[in-house]
Amino acid sequence: MAQDAWAGTSQRDVLVARWVQERLSVGGGPESRHPLLLLGGRGSGKSTLLAHLKWLGQHTHTAHVDLAGFDDGQRGTVDVLTEVAFQLSAATPSFPGLRLPASGVLALALAVETDPGNRARAVQQIRTALDEGRAEEEELGALLTTLLETAASMAGLPPLALAGLHLVRGGRKVWGMTRAKQRLRRAINRLGDRPPASPEEFLVSLNHGFRHGSSAQRAEVEDVMTRAFLTDLEQAYADDEERTLRCLVLLDDVDNTLGDAFLEALDAARQARRTPDPLVLVATARSRPRALENREPGLVPHGAYLECWRRSEDGEAFVPRRIGGRLDVAQLRPLDRDEVGEFAQRVVTTLPRPAVHGVSRPAAWLGRVLYELTGGQPLATAAALTSLATTFEPDEPVVHRIRQVFASDGRHAVAREVLGRLLGESAAADRRALPRAAAPVAPGQAVAAGVLWGSSTHLRERVAEAARDDLRTETALVDGEHVAVLPRVVRRLLLHELAREEGDERARTWAWTYETLRVAAAGPEGTGALRDLAYCRLAAGDVAGAARLLHDAFQEVRAGTREADDWCRALSWVQRAPHRRLHTVTDAGAEYEQRCAEVEADLPEEQHPVARLLVAGQLTLHPAADPYAELWSDPLGDPLAELHGVIVEQLERLRGQLRGFRQWQTLDDRMRLYRKEPW
Repeated sequence: MAQDAWAGTSQRDVLVARWVQERLSVGGGPESRHPLLLLGGRGSGKSTLLAHLKWLGQHTHTAHVDLAGFDDGQRGTVDVLTEVAFQLSAATPSFPGLRLPASGVLALALAVETDPGNRARAVQQIRTALDEGRAEEEELGALLTTLLETAASMAGLPPLALAGLHLVRGGRKVWGMTRAKQRLRRAINRLGDRPPASPEEFLVSLNHGFRHGSSAQRAEVEDVMTRAFLTDLEQAYADDEERTLRCLVLLDDVDNTLGDAFLEALDAARQARRTPDPLVLVATARSRPRALENREPGLVPHGAYLECWRRSEDGEAFVPRRIGGRLDVAQLRPLDRDEVGEFAQRVVTTLPRPAVHGVSRPAAWLGRVLYELTGGQPLATAAALTSLATTFEPDEPVVHRIRQVFASDGRHAVAREVLGRLLGESAAADRRALPRAAAPVAPGQAVAAGVLWGSSTHLRERVAEAARDDLRTETALVDGEHVAVLPRVVRRLLLHELAREEGDERARTWAWTYETLRVAAAGPEGTGALRDLAYCRLAAGDVAGAARLLHDAFQEVRAGTREADDWCRALSWVQRAPHRRLHTVTDAGAEYEQRCAEVEADLPEEQHPVARLLVAGQLTLHPAADPYAELWSDPLGDPLAELHGVIVEQLERLRGQLRGFRQWQTLDDRMRLYRKEPW
């Protein structure tokens, strides 16, 4: 099941598509002057969403340009604009092709090789004259003929010229009706102290400024081209009042020099024109382009662009953030649990009955487990579902399948491929450091533990930079505060890397990393937060040390000096500590008994219930109502929640030691959660 197979079907994509479709409507649709900028990290589904929007726009004039592939260091705004105009000029199933002759003439003129002359000041005059006057149709026809003859005599036509020729030929029949061409000819007569000797002389001025002028002159030429393009569009719609849909332009990966320049040029032209045009623009970026940074005032809070997803009793709404009155910005959220569940349902229905034998409500189960593993990250979710559905023998149990899919190696594993795509072209040193940043709950805790990075301030700064980037991290609500955390699947795959390095004497090992984090959490006085100290001990494999801390805290609950709810929350936090074996556990019951036997030899019997709670809790799939459900967990140790009975049993033993009704009720409520299936 490839990622693009569900593009447009999730609630997230449906809401974005609906927002765009409303703006495509000419008759009463919202204003379309503000581009929509969709932000999202690697694998967030930006490109597949644009592909879906392109499909939705098949009945209107649509252009789709991937600027990451288009930006070769040679092309600029004019090339993007010409490519967009070229695609928009094609006929659709519902409407004839758009006539964009001004864009064609200018593109063609800029592509023609000329002998450079000194005509720089003509560019500004063209810009101011572009919106004025009329011209005689026969003179414009002569201009067109001359241009075509000139282009035809060239030894080889560059892509810009070919696109220009197409646009000119398409617009020739309506040349005399097109206001943009009339204004263009009027501008020729207004150049300098006296009119130029020929139309070619005017176009040479543009050509010279574009090819040989300063950066300011080139920008002015680009502005002329952009304003002519918008005028073309406006006039094309005015000439055909039966057009019911605006045209759609989709730009992928605008966070580069080419994308910045195009967005700025379009914005400047629109501001100068002050009249609406029939262009709906949707752009995507995996970092903040200059067009956004120039308009966003002050420091943006972490996750601010995710506020576009607004939930209420009536459902979810998509409301992009308006920046500077000229740009609508939104960040693509991960898929939620229901959306992952819907896609899991599609896969489960394709599996043979033996594959799901022994799993109650297999679709609900798979959706919940998969969401815990990926956190709704679109690329990882798609890769896992594709592998589950297509790469196994028909009778292979689905529980075995999902363990193998999330293994760190093996022919069914998708971990390496997914991690490589999510991290992109990270430097080798950064890749070696990132697993350490994944060890604590939040990468900010790793940054604070300076010893973790030795003498390398560079690595520490790079991790701090990643922690601040809300396109590479997510926001979890922890005890009422928003905390930047790594996406679950990224953290899981980085922990795989940390666990794999355990045998490498040169590496910062798993145990060393968690011991370093524990010392940092303890602070100079050794009085750090109970839950953080126990978390690090449990993650490092010191179950006995973590159990002692939580057992002592439970004695405070018995004495009435600590609230039972506080203790239960600390237990939930500590139980989410990762264990080094991760996906390699294949029998939850056997693993649980083995670990308990090892730790109980080092603990007095009265501490055994807490130790058993920690061992079982570190392995199992927790209830969705757990107070730290938004944080990372590992459901592969006990994917069928076989250890929930053990947790209820140990909580019952502890509850029997309490006397106060409120404290007793707190543990009883927690037991009730573990008596239900967690999916």
